[in-house]
Amino acid sequence: MQAHLSDLARILCENILSAKKEIRIAVCWFTLPEIFEKLVEKAIQGIDVQLIINFDQLNFQASGLPFLRLIEQKGKVFGYVGNGLLHHKFLVVDNQIVVNGSYNWTRSNHHDSLLQIQDATIATQFLQEWQKILPFCKNIVELDHSQAKKISIAHLFQPSFWNFQDLRRNLLKGANLWTVTMDKTVSLKNQKFPIWQKCLSQQIWYLPACKNVCDKVVEVEKVFYDKIFQNLENETIIKTKGFHYAQLFCKKIQANDLVLSILDKKIIAVGVVMSEPIYDENVGLHCAVEWQILAQAKPLTFKISTTPTARILNGGLAILHELFTNS
Repeated sequence: MQAHLSDLARILCENILSAKKEIRIAVCWFTLPEIFEKLVEKAIQGIDVQLIINFDQLNFQASGLPFLRLIEQKGKVFGYVGNGLLHHKFLVVDNQIVVNGSYNWTRSNHHDSLLQIQDATIATQFLQEWQKILPFCKNIVELDHSQAKKISIAHLFQPSFWNFQDLRRNLLKGANLWTVTMDKTVSLKNQKFPIWQKCLSQQIWYLPACKNVCDKVVEVEKVFYDKIFQNLENETIIKTKGFHYAQLFCKKIQANDLVLSILDKKIIAVGVVMSEPIYDENVGLHCAVEWQILAQAKPLTFKISTTPTARILNGGLAILHELFTNS
């Protein structure tokens, strides 16, 4: 038995590459290309690779992993469509090795851990759990990806509460405080509606100013992620404001950051960032956010930028205290 507290993607890759017969995986979120490539490699070698992931918009999006490539190599990919959230994060190799822990297979950088266990009895127990979940899954070729679940952090914690002390703790641990202006409207299927309505209904933070930029990035690079910005030095697109906002969004915004939603020059809600930046051709650049609507909108008593998003560098604790006083 061995505990791993760093370099977790490499640990998973090494165990995947060690497979001689079969690989079974159940993981909530899977967006990391380097791990996926190792699964494809093993499938090409004739290893029996089968994967279960949660059927939601984080896993199944236009810029997500090309799971069909694994299927083309006779691997199997299933989407969990049962009740609740498939929150497992385990890998079983050759009915001998189990790698399990808090780590989701994504680009997010959190404090995570993995426990690597070489024990056939324990491996069998995890395989039994995998088989128990399978009846609540469908092969992804049978699923309409446009119907993928819209995941909110509220689905994880029922009920969930964010009070001043919770948010204060985030800031003291180094989280950033952002403002986002929701006054504009967006178009969908020839209809216009407020950005705030979109963000609240989907539990996301959406930056419409970045959409054209991100569409261009995907057109050039075929996939979207933050490191792409380093590869576009010769593109005229880097001179646009949209590029600046997209770059800021992807490089600076992290899980547990706090967001103040501004509408009609009032703060109407506080959000907690719950995912890495995500790009979807239908939604645009966004991240998952748990929004809490204030009982009473608060007039702005401090100066903020009028740009689509801005970081508050000083006075965050005082602002939060004011928001949660008599709110």
